[in-house]
Amino acid sequence: MVDAVVHPYNLAPANQNPKARDQLEAVYGAHVLATDQNRPEYLLTHDEFFSDFPFEAIADSLFVESPVDLAVIHALPNLGFARGHVTAPERAAAFRDRYPDRFRLFATVDTPITQLEQQVTQFGVDGLKLYPAFFYDDVGRGWRLDDADYATPLLEAARDLGIRNVAVHKALWLPPAPRSAFSLDDLDLPLERFPDINFHVVHAGAAFLEETATLLRRHRNLYATLESVFAYVVVRPLVFAKILGTLLRACGADQLMFGSGSNLSHPAPLLAAFDGYELPDDLVAEHGYPQLTAEDRRGPPRTAEDRRGPPRTAAGSSAGTRCACSASTQPPLPAASRTTSSPASACAVWPGPGDSYARARQRYGDEPPGRACAQSSSEERGRRRGAEPTERIGGPVNRTETAAPTEERIREALRSVPEPCGLLMRTPIDICEMGLVDEIECHAGNVRVVLVLTDTSCVHFSGLKRYITDVLTALPGVESVEVTVSTTQLWTPDRRQPAPGSPHPP
Repeated sequence: MVDAVVHPYNLAPANQNPKARDQLEAVYGAHVLATDQNRPEYLLTHDEFFSDFPFEAIADSLFVESPVDLAVIHALPNLGFARGHVTAPERAAAFRDRYPDRFRLFATVDTPITQLEQQVTQFGVDGLKLYPAFFYDDVGRGWRLDDADYATPLLEAARDLGIRNVAVHKALWLPPAPRSAFSLDDLDLPLERFPDINFHVVHAGAAFLEETATLLRRHRNLYATLESVFAYVVVRPLVFAKILGTLLRACGADQLMFGSGSNLSHPAPLLAAFDGYELPDDLVAEHGYPQLTAEDRRGPPRTAEDRRGPPRTAAGSSAGTRCACSASTQPPLPAASRTTSSPASACAVWPGPGDSYARARQRYGDEPPGRACAQSSSEERGRRRGAEPTERIGGPVNRTETAAPTEERIREALRSVPEPCGLLMRTPIDICEMGLVDEIECHAGNVRVVLVLTDTSCVHFSGLKRYITDVLTALPGVESVEVTVSTTQLWTPDRRQPAPGSPHPP
């Protein structure tokens, strides 16, 4: 079992770009929307998410709490919302080297090809992760994979360095870069020009589904990494079935790869939902989808040589054999036998889903604040909420402050909560600006918030409720939070209340 994408985020306050608050909140909102409302133990609180996520917690979530044997760490650049790397290649390489039978590493670059040469030489890498935009001085500039001036020389250098796997973030837009940079119309030429490179479209199917299917049908060196889309199996099962059915019809299972994107999503609930999964019969009949079989889930047979893994080059990097797997199975990389004590004592047996994050908290303690991240259990989170946190949005806590917060302060905190539909459209806007907050009451530390939604049975209400509760519980003086939906009115566009200087006109 291979997880094709994991990336422990370093979104601790010291690494955050203070000018990119909307983008940061959109990333957390994506985590909330990707988490099953019935499994709160897998939901990170605001402070837990915006931390320097421990690599050990990732290892526990993969190899103890989930049936994963091997995972690919994607190093990530600043992405516009961080000061430095979101997932630093040097830290990822050090952790990979501690557990070489459990992890592979994809390098990342901003602009200079020398960055790739340095990472191959210094760390040894198994692939390259690219974003179709550069972020400098709070401006995102897009680039195309078929560009002759930058992309082609970069891919030529990667090939010459022995890299045979190139993953490209597509489909999911990352403002402030131009939306056009995340389309798929620049893939045909490099796929034809570099037949000896396996290209992975990360977030495949999240947008441009038919275009993705056409490319997969046309190019056998293209693979669909279903990061973020795979979360739909628990939060949007009908959408997941349609995406998976469309891709299976185009190329079969061999060009599809499971990716949790942890710590964006915990792999355990995704893989549990996929265990024995079959497409709904009515969709198969209506659309002509091929039914997913047990063989599809296992993937194609692997030879003994495949299981020994590809040749090692450049400071121990793995190059050559493609890193591809079916939607939940193993690529031709070493299938390290799964034992309850591997990769090391950091992954010893511990009962209960999500507990690795509570254990990480024990290993690291409480310093720096928020480092011990956590898809912790509900009981653990309850215990923590009983004590005053050491750091919150807006700066350190004033420990002498015990009075209940004012309505203005509550509303200010609610401006950090993104509106779900805006997140799905990749145009983040907060719930106050959208006009979803109708009433705020606070009596003796008991806060009540009434929302106005487009439908009283809105599917996003449970996620909003959890998000609002986390944000307001972190305020000094708040004892309890109640979030309800107005039963007397529905949201209409005239309720929008743009903040001063907002980029979202009414």
